[in-house]
Amino acid sequence: MGDTTYSTAQRAILSIILNHGSEAMEVADKYLEEPHFTELRYKMMWRNIKWLYDNDHEINEITVENSMLVNRDSTGQVVFDLLNPRTGEHRQELMAIKEFRTNDNISCLNSYMDIILDKFQVEKYLDMGTRIVEKAKGGKATAGQLQSIVNSFYSFFTQRDRKQPRSLMDIAETLIQKNKASDEGDQSVIHPNIHALNDYVWFTPGNQTVIAGDTGHGKTSLALQIAWNIAKQKKKVIDLDTGKPLLNDAGKEVWSHRRVLFFSLEMSEGEMLSKLCCIENNITMQHFMTKISPKEKIEMLEAFKKSVALVAPNFYIDYTADTLKDVENKCRQLYNLSGGLDLVVVDYLQLLAEVKEAKVREDQKYREASRFLKKRIAGRMETHTIVLSQLNTAPKDATGATMHRPTLERLFGSSAMKQDATHVIFVYREWAVEIKNTTFKNETISSLYVNRILLAKHRFGNNQVELVLGFIPYLSYFVPFKVIRDANLHTSKDATIVFPKITEFMEESA
Repeated sequence: MGDTTYSTAQRAILSIILNHGSEAMEVADKYLEEPHFTELRYKMMWRNIKWLYDNDHEINEITVENSMLVNRDSTGQVVFDLLNPRTGEHRQELMAIKEFRTNDNISCLNSYMDIILDKFQVEKYLDMGTRIVEKAKGGKATAGQLQSIVNSFYSFFTQRDRKQPRSLMDIAETLIQKNKASDEGDQSVIHPNIHALNDYVWFTPGNQTVIAGDTGHGKTSLALQIAWNIAKQKKKVIDLDTGKPLLNDAGKEVWSHRRVLFFSLEMSEGEMLSKLCCIENNITMQHFMTKISPKEKIEMLEAFKKSVALVAPNFYIDYTADTLKDVENKCRQLYNLSGGLDLVVVDYLQLLAEVKEAKVREDQKYREASRFLKKRIAGRMETHTIVLSQLNTAPKDATGATMHRPTLERLFGSSAMKQDATHVIFVYREWAVEIKNTTFKNETISSLYVNRILLAKHRFGNNQVELVLGFIPYLSYFVPFKVIRDANLHTSKDATIVFPKITEFMEESA
């Protein structure tokens, strides 16, 4: 494929976007990135169109020109002056690009994107092979060094395939086959397996859930419990060639546990494992860390390790990621090694380097981070993402009293986070803000063993749903409220009570 064809495809894509605006950019943005544009003028033009799109501005020749006039490249040159440096007729060149494919509709983008992406990927394979050969010369390279070269190219070889428009009949057949793959129906629909929440929340590939709350209210505990429950679930392994369940040598269907990747940006991997081990052994973290002997701790960990190998062998934790790109690379590595991910959890958004950046406007950095996780992780890897977030400081009412109850307005970067999310779930524990008594079904109860789940947004279901769940404080574990009432603790303020061991914690989920 000649460079002329490659250049023509770049020009054609930009032409269609200029003619059709955000509607065309929405299609192109799913698959194209700045590195795919090799000509500097096209690269800079894409960068400015992308900025307009990400910030919800209209895309046309006027807005693109204005954006390129106020932005500079790495050398300090105004990017608009790169359009036609030979003659200086930059505005004429912009209009010529728009007119280049003025009669093409948005569906034509697929053909041009195929040209760009195919050539780009071939060049990356060639680059990777060249680097491996050079490194391996003389036979002194280690396997780890060669693997690191391969790893550095992961992001280029796991791009989602471009998809042509499909008829309703084709889509219906796909859904039929998905439901045929399991007696349980469509295996891509995943339930959190938490009492009451199951009736309202389910997770599907390509979508994103936001779990938010103030410090100490249990958002990490809820996300961890959901992730653990999903990791215990099994699904049939589907043969990618036939679309049918894979069979073993004995002719029986092969099942595998769901695969979950939990990014713990606040706690170390050891602390996360210890937290789960404490739930299994019905003890507090303080007791585990300071009260038991090393021998007892080893025995607990050995038993926990054996149990995990049976009920949740595909639960992964990473605490080294610092940036969105780190998150993407770790997801891609696991995706490539295993063939897929069922759930990715990021705990929590404010700890990512891009979100901590003080120089960037809050709405912009949250929009970019949220869309990155929704499109590049959930969308391209066909998984579901759960993103945890802190809340803005609680406001005060007219009397000066703090209104602790979470609302969508208190969500950091609220407009972008709400727009991208399929669900927005708030965790609200009144005991954590010194509200010792609360009401449930017109009854006054203690808030010690209670936690409220507020479903503020649901794209496919009921909004503004409030669920009252039981909560075991020393384990930070959610249980049905009936467990609290049956133990006659719904009026108790005694935090020393020890519950029976949670036997279902190590039971495989349906």
